[in-house]
Amino acid sequence: MFNGMSERNLITWFAMISGYNQGGKPIMAAKLLSQIQVEPNEYIFASAISACASLLASRLGEQIHAWAVKLGYSSNSFVSNSLVSMYMKCGQSREALTTFSGTAEPNSVSYNALIMGIMAKEISVMPDDFTYTSVLAVCAGLASIPHGKQIHSHLIRTRLDKDVTVCNALVNMKAVEIFEQMKERGINPDSVTFIRLISACNHAWLVDKGQEYFNSMVDIYVIAPDVEHFSCLIDLLGRAGRLKEAEEYRDKFPSGHDSIILGCLLSACRLHGDIITRLI
Repeated sequence: MFNGMSERNLITWFAMISGYNQGGKPIMAAKLLSQIQVEPNEYIFASAISACASLLASRLGEQIHAWAVKLGYSSNSFVSNSLVSMYMKCGQSREALTTFSGTAEPNSVSYNALIMGIMAKEISVMPDDFTYTSVLAVCAGLASIPHGKQIHSHLIRTRLDKDVTVCNALVNMKAVEIFEQMKERGINPDSVTFIRLISACNHAWLVDKGQEYFNSMVDIYVIAPDVEHFSCLIDLLGRAGRLKEAEEYRDKFPSGHDSIILGCLLSACRLHGDIITRLI
């Protein structure tokens, strides 16, 4: 019937490609994509990438990924989730993480694609310590503790030689978890809580999350920041190259002109080759 159609639109192409893929014929799905006569949409891309995952055809998947980027679909959740699953299944965990980070609005499917990829027994190459550390940092940054716990459980079961950076990432995630539990139970954090929390964000490179915690400390919990709070925040923003924001925080509060704070800002300026006139 399909071959005899005089006009084929997006719906008919999607029906055939997804049908082949779901029917256990991924080769036919991939072949049909190469013959498509209309511009693919996110659903067609997702089905074709899923077929590549079934075939462990990472090179073809990369080509489809590039096509999706060109047409502006790469950050779409349907496409990016399929890409994450495909890259993980093909043992390309770093590419999966990069794709995940570019997802416009990560959802539970996005997380599950990463987690299931990490825990899958059939992947050709196991994720490395960088991948575990980065995924745990993502979970901490978005306060997605259940997903982080799943990865932690997997590490306990399968990894006897945990890298120190992975252990640090677990500690940082735990700090975020405790804070979220405090909020759920109506327990107000104090100054020390925020020092530990912002410090954890600094170690995990969670720039936006650390800044969010600092702002909530001041605006929601009405806790005046001291030198320790500032040094963590300025160091966090400074190492990320966000020197203008660091300077604005320095000028906003009296303790921002402490010599320790200025030293953190000076180090950041040197790191990024910035002119130090902002310290004057």
